[in-house]
This record gives sequence, structure tokens and C-alpha cells, in this order.
Amino acid sequence: MILRWAWSANPVPVYLLISRCANVGYHPQIWRKTVAVALRKPKKPDYSNPRAYRLIQLEECLGKVLESVIARRLSHMIHEHNLVPATQFGGRPGSSTVDAALMFTHDIEAARNHDLVTTSLTLDIKGFFDYVNHDKLSSIMRKKRIPLPMVKWVVSFLSNREAAICLDGRISDSRPVENGIPQGSPISPALSILYASPVYEEFQSRLATRYVHQAPPATKLTPTALVGYIDDVNLYTSSTSLQQNMIALLADFIVVLRILHVLGLSVDFVKCELTHFTRKHNITFPDITLPGPDGDVIVTHHGTMKWLGITFDSKLLFNEHVKTVTNKAENIAKGLTMLGNTVHGLHQHLLRTVYGACVRSVMTYASPVWWDGKKKHANKLTRVQNTCLRHICAAFRTTPIHALEIDSAIPPIPLVLERLSNNATSRFHKLARTSPIHLRISQEWRGYDCAYPAPPLPPDKFHPRSRKRHV
Repeated sequence: MILRWAWSANPVPVYLLISRCANVGYHPQIWRKTVAVALRKPKKPDYSNPRAYRLIQLEECLGKVLESVIARRLSHMIHEHNLVPATQFGGRPGSSTVDAALMFTHDIEAARNHDLVTTSLTLDIKGFFDYVNHDKLSSIMRKKRIPLPMVKWVVSFLSNREAAICLDGRISDSRPVENGIPQGSPISPALSILYASPVYEEFQSRLATRYVHQAPPATKLTPTALVGYIDDVNLYTSSTSLQQNMIALLADFIVVLRILHVLGLSVDFVKCELTHFTRKHNITFPDITLPGPDGDVIVTHHGTMKWLGITFDSKLLFNEHVKTVTNKAENIAKGLTMLGNTVHGLHQHLLRTVYGACVRSVMTYASPVWWDGKKKHANKLTRVQNTCLRHICAAFRTTPIHALEIDSAIPPIPLVLERLSNNATSRFHKLARTSPIHLRISQEWRGYDCAYPAPPLPPDKFHPRSRKRHV
């Protein structure tokens, strides 16, 4: 509030302070002192383990303004000059978890149309933000020819930092922080993807060299794709044999593990998940053995896998995902009854706002990925919305739902899902030409020749029984 008063009275001093710090490359020392609040990660079995908590650092408000300015400049450079491979979807403008999931589902469906099976291995980088080395980060930024004032600001921002840990309302003494990026800072996503960019760059170069000098095997093995969103990584490949997929994924996993080791990072083997995507019957799903720091780690196949908040099943039907979001939305909807009733509480338009922000957003998350017009999915989600409509409008159970939808100005769930899918399609026109989404769209749709190599298995052949869910 004080900063807003100062800005409304005379914005020149604040503007000069922020602009000169950004242009010179200096972050004031007083803004480098933070309070790290320990928040519980949801659904952890043992909260006596320190890894079950996430440290979110609270910073000075005016310091976060300067960080936001640098973050927007750095994100623009990453997007404009392709400083980070396009398969890293996090921390950059014009990309999201929906784009990463669309690319993943498209490649699975394209492989299925060619009678191939796909195997996916999801990884999680252990303590990604906490183990970023400051010297290596500045070296990577200089190699990418980022302007010197911005590099100097990053070095100043990360050096001589102090943090006090807040746990259960108790704040400890401030201690120096020698490593890592403050999680919760506006600049942390851009810095993190710059630090991890060598993983994607070296992986792509080694993969291209391998497939240039080696003839494709008889199993029609496709090049392994490495897709990531900040610290969530997905390795997947397709062929006619699951065993061939396992051999390729194991070799590529070792490559990724070595590159991460050079950067001082490691893989959290507890969070690794293996899933085979196929609709073939009477097939054995093999497990994979990964080389861990304390010996071999066996990762077993699961019928479902959760990646980027989306539950993928082996047949790519998304029934389990709809069931999960429906249960979550029902629990949130029950909480709406505590906010108001016919006598007291929130007004109708406030309950409608809460429903759209807390319930419907959960049900429709990443809907362009899984929504294909199934009535089974729509009926489950509609049942939750009908419960919320009766509570928002304070109506009887026998009141027609169409009347409640008109009265509350809440459209039916199928219309909302169709609108979100159309919006996602319209957004494709704004994507960069280097986006993996554009590489998977037909030339007739995008209207120009793509100068970048197309991904394997373009959707030019369709299996008679496939659902043709493509970008």
C-alpha cells in the first residue's frame, strides 16, 4: 500500500530506481533478503521427511518489480532468438502444459495410426531450483550471448543472498544461500530453463548424429522425443516392439543422466513412471531397469501415468482423468455450501464467480487434450455442475437445469469444452514457427512451408479404428 501511495504521488523516483538497476545490472543488497515459507506438498505419506515440503521465498515487493522487468526481457530474448529448444515448454511465452500434452498425445495417436506402440518414461529433476549452480548459470548465459548488463544483474541477484526459514509460524535466523534459485521469484522460470537448456541441446545433437549414421531398424523405431516443462521431463519413443522401445529409452536415459550430472543435477527415481500406450490385447508389458546411484532401480509399468496434471491411461481414453477431476471438483463443490445459503452468506454472483474459478477450472483443465465429444465424460462433469447450479440459484432439485443455466448465465459443460478447444485452435496462429505444435500441423492449415524437420510419423495414414485425435 505504501508503494502504491508513493507511485501515485510521484512515480519518477521509483521508475528511475528500477530502470537504472536494470540497465546497470545491479540488484540492491536489501532486496536479496527473503523469508522461505515451508509449505506441505499435497498427498505425501510422511511429512517428517524434509523433501515433503516446498520452500516458497517471500521477497520485497519493490524487488519483485525489478525481477519482473528482467524476467520479461529475458523471456522475450528466449522466445525471439530460440535460446532454449522449443521442446522445453515451461518458462517461456506462447507455450503451456496444454501444448506439451498436445504434442505428446499427437505423437502417440500418429504412431498408433502406423500400427506402432509407444513407451513413455517420465522423470522429475530432483531439487531443480535448489541445485542450480550460479557460476554455471552465468557461463551458460554468456555462451548464449545474452547482454552483459543482464548477466551482471543475474550474478548480483544470486550472490550474497540470505534467507530465513518459516515453519509453523516460527521464523529462524537469516543464513547465507550459496546455491539455487529462489522458488517463487518471477525470474526463476526463465533462469531455470536456461540452466537446463544444455540437456535438450546436447540430447538433440547426439540423437541426430545417431540416426544419421545408423540405418533405421526393421522395427521402425522413431527417434526418442525429450519433452519438458521446467523440471518435469518425458522421454518417449515408438516402434513395433515394446522391447525395442525399452532398449532405446534405456540408452537415451543414460545420456540424459550424464548431462544432468555435469550440471550438478540428478533424477528423482522415486517419481519415475513407465507407461506403454497400446490397445493391443494379450500383450506383456515389460518393466525397465534404470542405473541408480545406489544400484539398479526397477520401474514397473502402470496402466495410468500422471504428467503435468493430466492422467494418461495406456489406451489414451482419458476415462481415469475425467474420474479424477470429477472427484476433485465434487469435493470443492461441497465446500461451496459453507459459503452461503438462502438466509446468509455470499451473493449469487459471488458464488458464480467462485464456481468458475474453483470448480469449473478444475473440471476443464487441459480439455483440448482429452475432450473429444464423449457423452460419458460430459455426463460426469455435468452432474457436478448441476449440483453447483442448484446451490448458486438456491433452487429445488426438481427445478429444470436449463432454467438454472439461463438464470445464472452458466453455459452447459459441453459448450464450455467446445469453446476451449476452439480457443486452443485459434491460439495456434500466434505460435512461433519453431513451435513443435506447428511442426505437427498440416501445411494446408498453417499456409507456409516449414523450414524445420518434421517429427516422425506424420498423420498421413489412419488406422480404420483410430479416433484421429490430432493437433
